[in-house]
Amino acid sequence: VGPSLQVFDVVIRAERAFPDLDVHDSQGFRLQKLRGGLASPYERTIFLDSDTRACKDPGATLFPLLRTTDVACVWGGRGNHSGASAGVLAFSRNARSNALWRHWEAVYRTVMQRTRREQ
Repeated sequence: VGPSLQVFDVVIRAERAFPDLDVHDSQGFRLQKLRGGLASPYERTIFLDSDTRACKDPGATLFPLLRTTDVACVWGGRGNHSGASAGVLAFSRNARSNALWRHWEAVYRTVMQRTRREQ
């Protein structure tokens, strides 16, 4: 869908970028987000979940945060969500953020093996 719309500069197909993941499985689907942090071709990236609607330019708010931090996210949310939200992320590509994505995946896999609780 993305390449045919010709609205994106770069489209990274999950099946090619992450051949070891079943991207249609719920765990593999979620791991794409973490691996995407490592695969981003940009120095600074904003990630928005597909169900996120930006009412204003998210870069105007999020990119300035990356002058003083490596990764920024939204805290809190709606419903039963009260922690850091991975639905809106901004990050710089560097060793510290790469370490975060790798550690996050390791923790996620450990939690999933023990509980299979996905959120």
